[in-house]
Amino acid sequence: MISKRTWRGHPACAPEQPTWPGHPARATPNRGPGAQPGRLRHILLTVFLLSFLATAGAAQPSLRSDAWYKGYEDAVEQIKNAERRNLQSGDQLWAEAIRALQAALQVDPEPNREKRVEGRRKKYFPYFYLGIAQMRSGQWDAAEESFLKAREADEVTRSKGVLGIGLGRDEAGEFEKYEAELYVQQVRNSIDRGDPDEAAKKIERARTSKLNSDQRRELPGLEQQVRQLREAVAARMERFDALVGEIEQAKSAGRLADARSKLAEAEGLDPDEFKRRGLDQMRATLYEPVDRLVMEGQQFLEQDSLSQAKDRFQEARGLAPGREDIGRFLQQIQVRESSYEQSRQAGEAALQGRKWAAALDALNNALKV
Repeated sequence: MISKRTWRGHPACAPEQPTWPGHPARATPNRGPGAQPGRLRHILLTVFLLSFLATAGAAQPSLRSDAWYKGYEDAVEQIKNAERRNLQSGDQLWAEAIRALQAALQVDPEPNREKRVEGRRKKYFPYFYLGIAQMRSGQWDAAEESFLKAREADEVTRSKGVLGIGLGRDEAGEFEKYEAELYVQQVRNSIDRGDPDEAAKKIERARTSKLNSDQRRELPGLEQQVRQLREAVAARMERFDALVGEIEQAKSAGRLADARSKLAEAEGLDPDEFKRRGLDQMRATLYEPVDRLVMEGQQFLEQDSLSQAKDRFQEARGLAPGREDIGRFLQQIQVRESSYEQSRQAGEAALQGRKWAAALDALNNALKV
């Protein structure tokens, strides 16, 4: 039997609450700013976790999948095998390796010798190996850019006796070997292009790299070639400057044929300098009358007016003796004139012999010419 005694605070003694909607007693009491502390902590914790995950995802986009890294590893292994086998620069392997390394850099451009990939630490030196592949493909300027990025990315920056976050000691030694090879080859390339200033810059870079004994022995010979090239370039530019003055004098004196001839010599001497000084525009002005005469000669040639065509082409050749197209047109006219003369003579001989059919054929041939 339940006692009818009641005490304050017992649930059974609580007054009955109204149940219909809208009654003030059903409203949640206002407990002020400090209400529901557990729920607030839950919200703050959720916001923090979401922010952390978003930041981690942005900083390490490559950690979600190792497919990109597998392509990188395969490219590196291909490069190492190719180097051991001394593959030629035209081999397709180098192009494939370049594409794979560039794809990896699109995903993760930050090199590191302890890159986290799927929870494991792995080496990641994309610029170094990209530079090697570009060297072997003959892309020397691109290879230099990749090697410079490798240094900028701290792949080979020594710090406290080790190599920072970059290459290990073995890889750093390999890097220095390839870097020296790159700069020595660039010296050769600059000499072949006839650019002594660029060759001199590459020699300075080669001096600061880790040259092997063969490269050190080769460098003085390359320096001698650069000096000789510089002298040759100076002599060429001296002649070029003289030609420019002669062209102006001939033009002022109305000796246009002479001016055109010297323009052609200047262009053959240094085509790049010819354009840089705007001589190609001067040539267009000087050759404008010649072009008009050639065009008129072609029109007469199409109309079978050999005599008038010949007059135009001969006049054009007098103004521009070196133009090959004018000589070809005159040669074509000469062949047609010779053929016409032969047909005419054959026709006259046939008429005198009263060989009417032969005479008619010869005359028809002459008309076709």
